[in-house]
Amino acid sequence: MAKDYSNVQVKRKNVLVRLFKLLMSFYPVMLPVMLVLLVFNAIVRSLPSVFMQQVIALIEDAGKVT
Repeated sequence: MAKDYSNVQVKRKNVLVRLFKLLMSFYPVMLPVMLVLLVFNAIVRSLPSVFMQQVIALIEDAGKVT
C-alpha cells in the first residue's frame, strides 16, 4: 500500500503561510526590510568569488602566453 503524502505537503504549505502572516502582523516593516537585506547580503557575498575567478582566469591566460 502506497501512502498518499500530498496531504502532508498541503499542511506544510499552510503552516508556512500562517507563520509568514503571523510574522507580518507582528513586524510589518522589519520583515520586508530583513528579507531585502538578506538577499542583498547573499549578492554581496557572491561578488568576491566572481572577481577572484576573473583574476585567476587572467593569471592563467598570462601564464599560457609566456
